[in-house]
Amino acid sequence: MNDALYIAATGLQAHQAQMDAVAQNIANLSTPGYKRVKVDFQDMVQRVEASQAEPASAPGQRVESTSTSVGRGVLASRLERSFQHGELRRTDRPLDVALQGVGFIELQSEDGTPAYARGGALRTDADGWLTLGDGFTPKQRIQVPADVRDVKIAPDGDVRAVDENGRERLLGRLELVTFNEPSALQQVAPGIYRAAAAAGDALSGVAGEGGLGRFVQGHLEQSNVKASEEFVMMMIAQRGYEMAVKVIQAADELAALTNNLRK
Repeated sequence: MNDALYIAATGLQAHQAQMDAVAQNIANLSTPGYKRVKVDFQDMVQRVEASQAEPASAPGQRVESTSTSVGRGVLASRLERSFQHGELRRTDRPLDVALQGVGFIELQSEDGTPAYARGGALRTDADGWLTLGDGFTPKQRIQVPADVRDVKIAPDGDVRAVDENGRERLLGRLELVTFNEPSALQQVAPGIYRAAAAAGDALSGVAGEGGLGRFVQGHLEQSNVKASEEFVMMMIAQRGYEMAVKVIQAADELAALTNNLRK
């Protein structure tokens, strides 16, 4: 009887974790560059129980013992982030950049730790260096002169300055990286991620080559959260939570009946 209570309690915790993930996704429905998260579930450690062997039907017959595997509940093992592409929204701001296709822009934090982003609203600091804010700068350091009229970011990542006479000058190139398991990336700031060991090594390349995506200037990638899917997941989590509560109630009622039989 206690097993039913404990197993149902793990269900409550797991479905609560799923509801928390759904709430986070819905809250970021309009956040540019946000990637939805989902909960991975797994069976908890099982207990193997030996069953009573049937007696031998004939002298000398070998009797084999059997066992039954009994589950111990469910576990919300981890949050997995989906990097399915979001819709690109046009902003017409020259330093807004998005990626159409596979890849991440490699960044560096203030302490030199690598980080990665799918694009965002670039800007220049006091010295003209391109930055993504929050102390993150592209690994390929690019400085924009103060006297330029415009900045162009080509689909292959080339960044060019346009002077007053319309002449273009190459300032640098933004390169892309990919991972074998991008879902293992961990968010450290809005739209910015760091690689865990499960993500694999960062493989660098040029945008538009080797299956990598291309840069789209003047656009921002929107959240990839779909409200209809999140509401369905919310209803599933609610029903699962309610069922686990009913199991606890039923186990409690059976325990009360057992106690009354002893009186």
